[in-house]
Amino acid sequence: MILLWMWGIVYAMPSTDSTSVELKISADEAEINRLREEMNRFQESGALQYSERVYKQMLEIDPKQQWMTDGDHLAGAMAANSRGDLAGTLVRLERCTSSERAVQWRSFLWSETGPVKIESESSAELTIMMGLLNPDQIAALDYANQQLKAQRTFNGRLPNGAYQYGSKQFIVSAAGITMTNASSVDVEENNAAERGQAKPRIKLEVEQPSLRGGVGLATGVVFLGEGNMLETDQVFDSRTMLSLDFRPHITVANTLGYASVDLTARNALHETTDALVFIPSITVGKEFEQFRLGLRTSLDIAKLTFHEADYIKRSVGYTFGLKGNYCPMDNVCVDGQTEAGLLGSHSVFGTSIGVMYQM
Repeated sequence: MILLWMWGIVYAMPSTDSTSVELKISADEAEINRLREEMNRFQESGALQYSERVYKQMLEIDPKQQWMTDGDHLAGAMAANSRGDLAGTLVRLERCTSSERAVQWRSFLWSETGPVKIESESSAELTIMMGLLNPDQIAALDYANQQLKAQRTFNGRLPNGAYQYGSKQFIVSAAGITMTNASSVDVEENNAAERGQAKPRIKLEVEQPSLRGGVGLATGVVFLGEGNMLETDQVFDSRTMLSLDFRPHITVANTLGYASVDLTARNALHETTDALVFIPSITVGKEFEQFRLGLRTSLDIAKLTFHEADYIKRSVGYTFGLKGNYCPMDNVCVDGQTEAGLLGSHSVFGTSIGVMYQM
């Protein structure tokens, strides 16, 4: 009986784990309420830069937005809009589930602003080409220029209008960017415009290709198939070698795709074999936001040293393969490739991965 009574007490006690979870939930909800009051005070006083900080703290505590309201997200959208981050404003408005104000604001931004991606140019500044600016447009321009200087790229939204950045002129609409060439307006049209008879016509042109260069380091594995010594017909067995590549490159790209020329220097090692290989190659492919994928072909010029036979063999070959890049940052990419082909009398297969820096 005593034993049964003790077991009953144990089962009657509340679960420590469930109690701690409930306490954490209530503590998180209480902190959201406290931060909401703090954000409201900042909103009322116009200190939106502090409201931005509080909104981010609320998201960290409540990533699934269990306790955050449409009012919280509207306040966050106002903070993002005040510093010119129109894309961030849209993201926060999308989190609102039943606010009519959020729906109207979203519709306005979708129709009156457009998606823009610009690569940085030295000493260039983004400006609007015509018309007076309202405070929201001024903030959006300032934010875009700050991103271009700090991140070397701007990937966001701008108000509809005509802009100039360095040598580039473009029109932003809800559909995105349309590149233009203002110098294509002829003299007769300009004279007519000055007389008030007509407006200058802006001729559209295909986006000009961009040129960039860089350098990469990669490590990998090379499989060298069996081959012959030319003088004696002695057969060298196949072997697997570790490789280190140094890869300077030049890339030309536009919206249609890209072409890249690499001048790789490779050192591959095995217990009884050294290989020094010069590998000029070309890769043609397509860019998808942060990803690139292309087909690669190369000419391989190698000096192979077989220590077991004290023999040096100079060979020429070629490879075909795939090359891909993932660029989490504008200047740094993860670079991977596979290749297969012939090197003299040897078959060759290789795979590698590395890091590439591009300017």
